[in-house]
Amino acid sequence: MAELLDQLGSAIRSFNLFDWVIVLVWLVSSGYGIARGFAREALSIIGWVSAFLLANVVADSVADLARNLIDEPTTRYLLGWALTFIAVLMMFGVIAAFLSKQMRQPGFNVGNRLLGGIFGLLRGVIIVAAISILLRAALPDSDEDLLDAAVLMEPVEWVAEWIGANFDRVLESEPTEAVKDTIDSSEML
Repeated sequence: MAELLDQLGSAIRSFNLFDWVIVLVWLVSSGYGIARGFAREALSIIGWVSAFLLANVVADSVADLARNLIDEPTTRYLLGWALTFIAVLMMFGVIAAFLSKQMRQPGFNVGNRLLGGIFGLLRGVIIVAAISILLRAALPDSDEDLLDAAVLMEPVEWVAEWIGANFDRVLESEPTEAVKDTIDSSEML
């Protein structure tokens, strides 16, 4: 145990500025996750992703509803996209508030907060990886020494590489035709 503490102390003493930024982001994100709880955190992420995906899928259909009000197709599309995005976010916000309140019951609160902290830590890892990707893209190679010297960069780089490898595939994928057909034929829109 003493040897482990010595190794940890040695690693912390060799932290540079970017290591401390990483630790700060991880701690803030974990604390935020603990405060909000897992139910609210998970539904928030699901809500944002769902809002983005649904807005991309149904923006044309919603925009068609405003054909008589707005002549410019780009403006109609942007309005349809924004209205869909906001509506889905609001729906998930209401659901998250309800579930979060239910999770405050005595049997659920501790687990909800603990899982929220873990979820927050994972979000912090993704945030730091995204920052790393942006910094590596923006900084000249000569200025990347701070990043390269960071003790915590190895796990951050692994996540950043995974995000980079999968990001293009996610952006290129389109919703299945069945989903599009169902949404287009919906009488609600």
